[in-house]
Amino acid sequence: MINFPTLLLGVFIFASFALFAIFDVSAQVTNRAVLDTDGDGRTDLHLSTRAFSPEKLYWCSRPITNQTPQLGCVEFGIGPTQGILLGADFENDADTEMVFWGLAPQVIFDGPGFAAMGSPPFQQTPFRYGGDDDPTVTADYTGDGKADFAVFRCRSLNAGEQCYWIYRSSGTGQDIWVAWGAVTFPGRPDIAAPGDYDGDGKSDFAVRRFQNPSDPNSQQVFYILRSSDGGVEYRFFGLGQDRFVKGDFDGDGKTDLCAVRNTGIDGAQIYWFIRYSNGGEASFVPWGLGRNMTGLIGDHLAPGDYNGDGRTDIAVWRHPVTNVASVFYILPSSATPGGFGSPIYEQVGPCSPNGCEKPVADYLVH
Repeated sequence: MINFPTLLLGVFIFASFALFAIFDVSAQVTNRAVLDTDGDGRTDLHLSTRAFSPEKLYWCSRPITNQTPQLGCVEFGIGPTQGILLGADFENDADTEMVFWGLAPQVIFDGPGFAAMGSPPFQQTPFRYGGDDDPTVTADYTGDGKADFAVFRCRSLNAGEQCYWIYRSSGTGQDIWVAWGAVTFPGRPDIAAPGDYDGDGKSDFAVRRFQNPSDPNSQQVFYILRSSDGGVEYRFFGLGQDRFVKGDFDGDGKTDLCAVRNTGIDGAQIYWFIRYSNGGEASFVPWGLGRNMTGLIGDHLAPGDYNGDGRTDIAVWRHPVTNVASVFYILPSSATPGGFGSPIYEQVGPCSPNGCEKPVADYLVH
């Protein structure tokens, strides 16, 4: 039995879990591009759209290597339109599987890539934890190269309530509960901040918390439980109204901290603040324009490794006013932390039947 500290009311208590696997440091770290559905090592271009009568959700995509903007769309007519789309590699084959998360059922769309998008097989995997749990923490928690189904549960708005991570081991099929995070102020629960912060090939359990929970724009504190040794890290970074992006911007195999500011202000300059895992000065990069709550003005964050160099690139997708072709604006990261390559502009669309709504990479933003 291994003991480790879990966060509750900002004070450490101890809880025991049979989690021997999370301290195995033998995993091989390989940076794989997120949302790479054709296996070429580069993030492809993915957008979602929906229909309402009947309710259907569509995943629209094209390989980034294609020279034409035309998208291929796959219909998910199997659940509510409020379902969530995300990507993960469940087979350790370097291809991203497309995942639809809904209230019932939770469904993997397991296609071999774009060539078979028209008629792929569906694999349905029941996962009884759902509702308002956060499924975007799905990642590899065991270090076998295969993503594990996972949710972050922090439902209560009552101060003092515990938060939980629940993942299903791809090796054993066992559902593992890990207590990490809490509600420290009424209506202010901790927020999941998934990532591999120690670079051992396994996703760590991490949350961010408002340093002053009564202030909605307070300094943020990251509490990270390292999978490599069970140690705990505290990192101060960003403000409460920032959006936070999961990514490895310097390619060292460790998740960096990235806060994006002004995303909710119409037409305002968006700024990306990146603190690299080597502990150096944070980069400060203007890229994109803020948008309002309707999403019709400005840009959606769309991080990914679009040039296949093993580093997360800064990227946004600009929502068109009508159902016409739209553009991904990509600023590639370079080998030098804080350096960037020449911008890339990728035109896509339009989406059918109702126009593109947002990039699938939205699941990487918390």
